[in-house]
Amino acid sequence: MTSIEIASAEPEAWFKLDRKGRTLNVGGAWTIAESAWLDRELNALELGGGDLTIDASKISRLDSAGAWLLLRTRRAMEEQGGKISRFDLPELYQPLIENIDQKQEPENLWKAAPCLSQATKYRLSGRSSHFSIRRMTARASPAPCKRASW
Repeated sequence: MTSIEIASAEPEAWFKLDRKGRTLNVGGAWTIAESAWLDRELNALELGGGDLTIDASKISRLDSAGAWLLLRTRRAMEEQGGKISRFDLPELYQPLIENIDQKQEPENLWKAAPCLSQATKYRLSGRSSHFSIRRMTARASPAPCKRASW
């Protein structure tokens, strides 16, 4: 007879809010596989104001979905009047957090893709189910672009 062992029902990612110590402890695999339930649970947190610490030093895996959730949680804490006094994260994941944390202003987006400035650019705009596509003025590229060989 074959037996199947069922893994723990607990998710791989976890977090715990220590209200007395004013610390949000997080750990495990903060990946897209865990993002749906993390999103629900983090949205339900009432963090309050004051100094807060995010201790993510026990994160074993982190992808862009998990990094975004951490950053959104930090912003939510700040919007509720909290001041993040410390944000501990394994050094391996610092570049990912820094990259996702950058504000992408329209001017920065133009700089991020200089080759596109030689072509016509379009902007998708609108709300709900009504969208429009507008042609944007092309800008001169600061440096010549190499043609892609497809």
